Amino acid sequence: MQLLRETLPVALFSVFAAGCPSSSSTEIHLSDSLLRVSFKGLEKNRTLDLESPPGSAIPEAVKIRFTDAAGQMTGSWAGFLPAGDLPVPMDAVRWHLTSTAPPPIGAGLNDSGVIVRRPLWYFAGGPVEPDPLGGTTRYVAGFRARSEAHAESLLQELLEKTSPGGTTTTLPEGIYRIHQLLHTHIDGNEVVLTFTGSTPFEELEFDLNGTENRHNLDDAELSQQGAVHRATLRIPLLDFNHGGAGGTTHLNHYVIRMNNAGQAPVRTTGRWEFTAL
Repeated sequence: MQLLRETLPVALFSVFAAGCPSSSSTEIHLSDSLLRVSFKGLEKNRTLDLESPPGSAIPEAVKIRFTDAAGQMTGSWAGFLPAGDLPVPMDAVRWHLTSTAPPPIGAGLNDSGVIVRRPLWYFAGGPVEPDPLGGTTRYVAGFRARSEAHAESLLQELLEKTSPGGTTTTLPEGIYRIHQLLHTHIDGNEVVLTFTGSTPFEELEFDLNGTENRHNLDDAELSQQGAVHRATLRIPLLDFNHGGAGGTTHLNHYVIRMNNAGQAPVRTTGRWEFTAL
């Protein structure tokens, strides 16, 4: 399978929470562009802000849809940037964003090695209120496909087959580039971060609560499935600030730096807020 070699610098910022509500903010850097997706408020009073700085090359026309825990769409919005205070459905747990502007046409190699010209469809998404106890997935990926529906189907197949619990040994056939794909879940007494990329990992560093390089690529379990590469970090819960009497809240700040061969570095920052039950 041949993957497109495109460079889209991406930085994602989010807030993790376990045992209590949270807010989240995601920033996606695309070359000279920036798209900021921010969620504010709690439960039924949550709102969404979409913005991009003046002069950004990101198309102003975008659409976003929300899904519930069963994957059913629970709301959607389409319009022009910037947009603020958009209501988030009470039962929404995930968001999915794409542009409504006509996609650029470009060439790429299909799985038979034949050059084809197809539109490039770009998708980004993640949890509204991330919770590693329940498992979360964030993604930024581009697909060259015949239609948006075809690109969406490739994305869903990719997410299923690269999930940590996935049992399939094959990957979807298509022309795509993974810019970031991160699965997070808790397994026993460990927080498991599973990174997926289209090229080998050259750098992976995890800072926690002011301690730089607390975990790095040498600590990761590396594997390859076809042309897709995976790096898994297992971080003991004891490394995090947590526990205490019921109602005690601890903040954990983290920074993740990663780099895949042939791509621009990715830097992710955020916090995990843990409230003891």
